Amino acid sequence: MASLRTVVSAAAVLLAVSGCGSAQNGLEPGRHVRSTQEPSFTTPIATPPTSSPVRTTSIAATCSGQPWAFGFSPVEAASGNRYLTIQVRNCGSGPAVVPRQPTITVRDSDGKTVPVQWDWRPAKNSRVVTAGQVVTLQLHWLSNGRCERGGAALDLLVGGRTAHLDDCLQLGGLTDVTGQPTVADATWAP
Repeated sequence: MASLRTVVSAAAVLLAVSGCGSAQNGLEPGRHVRSTQEPSFTTPIATPPTSSPVRTTSIAATCSGQPWAFGFSPVEAASGNRYLTIQVRNCGSGPAVVPRQPTITVRDSDGKTVPVQWDWRPAKNSRVVTAGQVVTLQLHWLSNGRCERGGAALDLLVGGRTAHLDDCLQLGGLTDVTGQPTVADATWAP
């Protein structure tokens, strides 16, 4: 009889520990407790190093004794697309001509040229810029996904003056993989 009590006591302890006994969990027999907490599957994500700065503010096109002044918006991101607006201000005393297709050169962090094929869109205004007037050049390309891959600097040549920008462009740098230069488009706007 003593061994039967031991077996019954052991079964009661087992039910209490497992939470299946009605007296222990306050539920009716046959009901189960369901967890409301979702499991967490988060893993830390390493941030890739950046070889160039990531600007969050604009640079104004301010005249300083040169015939042209240049300003740059931050590189704006939207669903894999990247947009950069360049302001070009005529700082001279009379009208001047902006070339239909100014020279744009993109370089990586080592100074090596990054192949970019620019698709020049038709202009919406005259290339003649009056004194003090600002025209903008809108650049667009698809992101390569990383700051340290591809373009880290951009040069724009207008009227014998070069505008230089160091930034996280996420432009190009996949020619070794695809065999083709990156395609980007440029549009003059008033």
